[in-house]
Amino acid sequence: MSKRIYFSVFLFSIICSFLFCGEMGHYQPGVLNSKDFIMPAKGIYYIQYDSLYFSNSFYGPDSRKLSILKAGESFSYKGYYIDALSDSKIRFKVRSLGIIPKFIFVAKNTIIGAHYAFFFNPFFVYESVNLKTDVLSDLPINGIQVPGKSATRNLKISSNVLAMGDFFINPIWLDWDDDYFDFWFRYGAYAPIGSYKSTRLSNPGLGFWSHEIVWGGSVYFQKEKTTALVLNLTYEINQKQRHTHIVPGEYFIFEYALSHYPNKHLEFCLTGYSLLQVTDDSGNLSRNKHIKSSANAFGIQNSYWIKPEKLFLSARYLYEYTAKYRTKGQLAGVNLTYVF
Repeated sequence: MSKRIYFSVFLFSIICSFLFCGEMGHYQPGVLNSKDFIMPAKGIYYIQYDSLYFSNSFYGPDSRKLSILKAGESFSYKGYYIDALSDSKIRFKVRSLGIIPKFIFVAKNTIIGAHYAFFFNPFFVYESVNLKTDVLSDLPINGIQVPGKSATRNLKISSNVLAMGDFFINPIWLDWDDDYFDFWFRYGAYAPIGSYKSTRLSNPGLGFWSHEIVWGGSVYFQKEKTTALVLNLTYEINQKQRHTHIVPGEYFIFEYALSHYPNKHLEFCLTGYSLLQVTDDSGNLSRNKHIKSSANAFGIQNSYWIKPEKLFLSARYLYEYTAKYRTKGQLAGVNLTYVF
């Protein structure tokens, strides 16, 4: 009898997807260094991004922390759905570590007056997700239903995965520059070659293609470019996920940074981002199709040229101060840049 009560509380429909945080999208803002949007001088570059995202909470459609899932409501984490058949307390925790090696090739020649470059990067991801619910079920005493007599039924779902994520290639990167500004345009795509299973909560791969269109600019307050305001806009278009046939909504991401070099070695930077889902999810298996996720974050970056124009180390921390229909957490990273 207890097993029937236990498993009748929830009906599971498992779909899934993953990258650091967020819902069904590939691009994670806040990982890149403040000036990585700006094309460097001609040459070959290696950047390694080491990023940790952690969250102990999921925020609902009303931008409040989700602690009670009411009967008839659905909970969604990156495509993993739970349909509640009874009121339930819910606790959620995610830890995600991503290692992203990035290779950049900047050409000598220009195209339509712009410098040209391309880059690619694989993803290596470890993610741990824990979902726990406490369900209050009224129990009969001697065959008589007594109001207020209840027992807690616990449901736990855990998933830990270490694997390769989807591959990103950026074949078009154009940059127009002057003494006091840079303006850039990029196009890239995520190929769904990473580890993905439609029955797994954690997935380094997402199981669908994404297209990334990027444009932005920076303004320098001195000819020496020691102080810069950087603004970057990303639009992500997602395609149909295999197995589930869900088409995730499209995302608009705005990232900004105010960077200052007091000397040739050291950089101080204030940075942040805003993420907004702008179109609905679609597909027969999609839940809460008309609820769009969003997040805002702010943080700092400190960087140091260990060897000027050769070896660069940076550390970043961002705190998500608002979230809607997604996790709300913190992002920390240590990035290394080497110039060949």
